[in-house]
Amino acid sequence: KENISLEKELKILGNFDNSDFFIIEQLNISLLAQRKYKSITKKLIIFDDLLQNQYHCNDLFCCQINNNYKLTLNNKKNKIDRFFYGYKYFPLSKELIKVSKIKNKKNKNIVISLGGGTYDKYYINILQILDKYKSKFNKVIIFLKGEFKNDTIINIKKYDFIVVKKDKSSIFKYIKESQLNILSGGYHKIESNFLRAKSFFIATHQHQNSLLENFTKFTNQNFIYFKSKNSNLLLNEYLESFFNGKKYKEKYIINNYNKNFIKLLLR
Repeated sequence: KENISLEKELKILGNFDNSDFFIIEQLNISLLAQRKYKSITKKLIIFDDLLQNQYHCNDLFCCQINNNYKLTLNNKKNKIDRFFYGYKYFPLSKELIKVSKIKNKKNKNIVISLGGGTYDKYYINILQILDKYKSKFNKVIIFLKGEFKNDTIINIKKYDFIVVKKDKSSIFKYIKESQLNILSGGYHKIESNFLRAKSFFIATHQHQNSLLENFTKFTNQNFIYFKSKNSNLLLNEYLESFFNGKKYKEKYIINNYNKNFIKLLLR
């Protein structure tokens, strides 16, 4: 359930026996919540981007390179039995691995996926800029979690090149086949790198700034900071360079996956 208090959540969980494993991945997990979860399971496993540097768990996974790594590691108040850090621990799904092995021809589409949240303004700005280059692509495929606001629906009707998809089960196939992807600074950047897909990134949260800074140091890809005053200018610059045939020397750093990840997780 969404938007319920910790007290109500624990009441629901109280209807079940204590679990062997409790796995959680969400923003800003309070220390109180961690302690409560840990009391009803044999092993509490947390996936987090090290935003708050306060943990009380058995296993902590940070599957990205983060500026808070040393702070978390050296915080003596933290109670962590095992700490796994870096891209090699990113849990690549079976579907992603399957799609990566398929040999596809690139099409002239563009994929946009900014993750869960209300990003109507982002989509409108991107579409306004893409409209200048509509002779350069066929369709813009938007993978949307949730709904557009009514004003946004009216606004984007003028663009005849848009396809909106709600089912994200096929997103990896579209990311790999499209000539270009415009993605958020979350997990999609790692997945698109594994798929060897041309991508630009937009930070949709403040904490994604440092994640993208670190990631693009390795991959040599372009990104836009969260709420950057130059976001439209930069996106236009990136698109103009791309459509004019500038060759980006992208580096693909997600080369393999941990086949023993589940065993590691449940050990």
